[in-house]
Amino acid sequence: MNKPVYCFLVFSMIVMAALFFAGCGAPADDGPLAFRYRLASDPPSLDPIHTTDTSSATVVFRIFEGLIEQDPVTLEIVPALASRWEVTPDGLTYTFHLKHGVKFHNGREMTSADFRYSFERCLTPENASERSWVLSPIAGSDAMLDGKAKTLSGLETPDGSTVVIRLEKPFAPFLSYLAMEAARVVARESVEGDRFTPVGTGPFRFVDWQHDIRVRLDAFPEYHGEKAGIPRVDFEIVPDVGVALMKLVVGELDLVNEMPPGQLAVIKKKYGKFVRTWPYLRLEYIGFNLTRPPFRDNLKLRQALSWAVDREGIADIMYEGAAYPATTILPPGIPGRNDDIPGIGYDPAKAAALLAEAGYPGGKGLPSITLWYNTNEMHQQIAQYVQSTLREIGVDIRLKSLDWPAYLKACDNFEPDMYRMGWVADIPDADNFLYILLNSAQSGAPGNYSGYSSPEFDRLTNEARIELDPARREELYRRAERIATDDACWILLMYPVQRLLFNPEYEGLVYPKQGDFRIPVERLRYVGENAKIF
Repeated sequence: MNKPVYCFLVFSMIVMAALFFAGCGAPADDGPLAFRYRLASDPPSLDPIHTTDTSSATVVFRIFEGLIEQDPVTLEIVPALASRWEVTPDGLTYTFHLKHGVKFHNGREMTSADFRYSFERCLTPENASERSWVLSPIAGSDAMLDGKAKTLSGLETPDGSTVVIRLEKPFAPFLSYLAMEAARVVARESVEGDRFTPVGTGPFRFVDWQHDIRVRLDAFPEYHGEKAGIPRVDFEIVPDVGVALMKLVVGELDLVNEMPPGQLAVIKKKYGKFVRTWPYLRLEYIGFNLTRPPFRDNLKLRQALSWAVDREGIADIMYEGAAYPATTILPPGIPGRNDDIPGIGYDPAKAAALLAEAGYPGGKGLPSITLWYNTNEMHQQIAQYVQSTLREIGVDIRLKSLDWPAYLKACDNFEPDMYRMGWVADIPDADNFLYILLNSAQSGAPGNYSGYSSPEFDRLTNEARIELDPARREELYRRAERIATDDACWILLMYPVQRLLFNPEYEGLVYPKQGDFRIPVERLRYVGENAKIF
């Protein structure tokens, strides 16, 4: 069936269902007015030291705070729990002065001792934090991670309102790292063995988590900063984006963080008041498993598959123009991006020739390859599209999908032959892409799911981490990006445009350069006809 016709029929069915349910009505809610934010999957964790994905981070950023924050729009470093700080000229010592009177959601006042507890908890090997690398620049972190020390020697708390951090060596993006989830403070009494209760200092406090249904947060009345403009946030778990759209139309959701594939134009026409789009720092790619054949030590094969993928087709059909074909690993806007890299286009003849050079003429002799993706309609359509384009050069691709938590675990263990992945910048720094996703030190950790390894690439990205001269850092990253791109470590796909549907009865929405998971929902205000005061 012609795809646009198919999409229109699906959309029509959704709208008819929406009208039916709207006619049925929904039970009145006598409780506080909740802002209902759609999540595509149940968060794997609400523990900051185990948060590695955007579903979890969307919730965690509202509950927990760190010493500093990164402004979602300007990306500038701004105060959070520290009111001010100083850095020594050699870049090795950071002194943070904490705000006074900050309370945890359980009512206890926060002190510097809570940062010591939180940082050491992240670095304790028994806790197996997937993001311990966030704190790895701190002196003594290696000793803790190796089990040789119980305390973090590079952290001092001379009094209850001062935190002093010493680094082993200069680390250029350190302040940005402190804005990440793993560096956020938790109340020590919220941790009892393996049981963790989300208790932070943020604008919202944790209320309830019904797995695969919703996570509920309420505004924290004793918050130290500007109070939240809405009394409650319900993060509703709605995996099917078509169902999510229906719920938005009938008033059961206020924010849907994606759109049904192929329906952007139709939705804009019928529900334009809900549509919000903006560019953000995200890359979509397909990774190769470089730890075993057939992709290990076979550059020609990886190049062949890259040249066989029609990125323009994916951008035009799946994204309806709301994406740009990726030419480099770093998205536009990241300092150090190498704009001189021409990128890989779509050339089936060249792909076929490279496949023959790789030892598999017409695909002969190449075993069937499984492309994994996490369950999602858009991801499924992209995987099917890639499957069909690779079939044209004789490559047999099978597809396998898993829910997000299981999918991440499989990628951690190098199970997929090929895998679909998206990466949105944790911080607006090339380190967050090149080092975290491709340095061999990250192999087997969340990030380097390919097992990519290049001594020269490692040298450049390691050197860039300690280089404090911005111009020199950018040159190191440009050289490193060229190496990884020439190695065809991934099939680069898209730089998507952030697309979401938003209830216009709320004001205060900002457009984060890191994507919707960084939306400060505490800034929202309900201005609809039946606005409630709380």
